[in-house]
Order: sequence, then structure tokens, then C-alpha cells
Amino acid sequence: MKTRRLNGTGFSLTELLGVMAIIAILAALYFGAVARAYTKVKAFVGGFGP
Repeated sequence: MKTRRLNGTGFSLTELLGVMAIIAILAALYFGAVARAYTKVKAFVGGFGP
């Protein structure tokens, strides 16, 4: 199946969806790592509180 492009410029819908999916996967990995680091820091700092 061919995708139509206007004047040969721009991106097709399939390309845009693919890029958005990759960005979503990278964001999920990033926020998961940040959440794990946050809980470790909170546990570490919690031991020294008043």
C-alpha cells in the first residue's frame, strides 16, 4: 500500500505514528528509572531525618 505525499515533502501518517511510538517507549523507560531513583533517594534521606 502506497502512502500519498503532497509535493514530496512532509511525513506520512505511518512515519509519524512510528516516531511517536518510539518517543513513548523512551519516555516510559526514562520515567520508570526516575521513579526508582526517587524512591531510593527518599529511603536514604529518610534515615537521617529528625
